[in-house]
Amino acid sequence: MYSIFYTSSILLQSPTAAFTKKRMAKEWSQRGYESTVIASRYVDFRPKPPQQLTERIVEFLKEKYPGDLSLCLDVGCGSGQCSVLLSPHFEKVLATDISCSQIDVAKSQNLPSNIEFRVCPAEQSPVEDGSVQIVNAGVCAHWFDLPMFFKEVDRVLCSNGVVALFSYGPPVVFLHPTKSEELFAALKFFYSDRLGPYWASGVKHTENEYADINLPYPDFVREEVWKEENLTLAGFVEYLTSWCSYNNYCKANGDSAGHEILQEFTSNVQKALETTHDPQEIELHFKRKYFLLMAHKP
Repeated sequence: MYSIFYTSSILLQSPTAAFTKKRMAKEWSQRGYESTVIASRYVDFRPKPPQQLTERIVEFLKEKYPGDLSLCLDVGCGSGQCSVLLSPHFEKVLATDISCSQIDVAKSQNLPSNIEFRVCPAEQSPVEDGSVQIVNAGVCAHWFDLPMFFKEVDRVLCSNGVVALFSYGPPVVFLHPTKSEELFAALKFFYSDRLGPYWASGVKHTENEYADINLPYPDFVREEVWKEENLTLAGFVEYLTSWCSYNNYCKANGDSAGHEILQEFTSNVQKALETTHDPQEIELHFKRKYFLLMAHKP
């Protein structure tokens, strides 16, 4: 299939520029995923990480660590999407998040019994020194106090244990025979022009794919994993409602204004595809890039 590829930096630099031009008197909270509504949207509409990604993290661990896999610490776990993928590899996964709502939603699901959920910050973990084989932070490290987090990582990791951070940007590679550019433009307008001023400053780390984050161990590596996804236009709009920037927009301007910009995005996609079909009937095919940072503790 013919496709046009865009690097995420093209799309993701835009909100920073918009934020600079339209800087608000009060910056939006870094803890943007804590409400019950957002936590429910998170579990319903956020993408699941590719299994290949968590398998690569475990594979990287085993390159230097020969022992039993007794404990994985999944910090900033949200509703447990990554915890589930890690659970088959470990005797226990301790999944933590600073948001009570996220943990409540996670506990309400029928998840593997070897996952334990706790409310606590990533910078303070309820585990013993040197007891953890993997500290994983999926789509969340950009909100942490990183110096404090890395100090805690060094405390809890065993020798040759692994710290792994990963995240992704918006889907920046649309796969379409003729309309990739137009679909990209519709998403870029929504992400930057409509929501640019409503992103918290932590998003700068995802804008540059964690290029400004360095892990504190010498065998530090960066890798990437791509995942193809299919969503209806209606499903894609539901995913957009899980963004903290969208919810910040609604707080500032009202839910009806939020609905209007979602409808505007929907109309822009329909125009791009030259169709009047119902959003439930319009299929979007795209690739999402996950960027992964890993290192062994000596």
